[in-house]
Amino acid sequence: MTNLQNPVMGAKLFKWPKGTITQLFGANVVLYQKAIGTNGHNGIDIVAAEGTPILASQGTICEVKNTPEGYGKHIRILTEPDIYGDYLELTFGHLRDIIVNIGDKVIDGQMIGGMGNTGFVISGSTQYWGNAPAGRGVHLHWGARECNLKNTGWQTQYSSGKTAYIKNDLQKQVNRLTQIVELYKRVLNLLNLLKK
Repeated sequence: MTNLQNPVMGAKLFKWPKGTITQLFGANVVLYQKAIGTNGHNGIDIVAAEGTPILASQGTICEVKNTPEGYGKHIRILTEPDIYGDYLELTFGHLRDIIVNIGDKVIDGQMIGGMGNTGFVISGSTQYWGNAPAGRGVHLHWGARECNLKNTGWQTQYSSGKTAYIKNDLQKQVNRLTQIVELYKRVLNLLNLLKK
């Protein structure tokens, strides 16, 4: 599997306040359920000054988009498959600038953009953003999903036309478990009603 590079020039990859990681994967479940309907944060957030260079891990740019309701200006990279067919989809979100194009081959440490606050930025009362209103929280949303060349049953397609088979769609698994728990609660309620 690919050796990942620090995606933010000069970032200390420790949890804030010792480092620059302000939000971990899976954090703030209630906030994300209310705001966008997901069961927690699906990446890590790294803070630095606006325009700080964002750096690639080696691979191919498969998506360059600007979605105001999501990651804003963002890039996705597919790393090269290993001997088992495993590779990663890397997401770099909320960028101010993008300096690569779909189809570009990038190398470890190559600058691909600048840190920004585009798209949907949840800041609320998070201490490290100083109670900033949504939109002022300059940071990188960095995500990674494990993929494989074999059909895993869940496929995604990128704006480049490339497709990937996702191995670890955690959100899908969490949603399924939530459905099972809700069904179990309904069955228990029904049994309690029948006992009365």
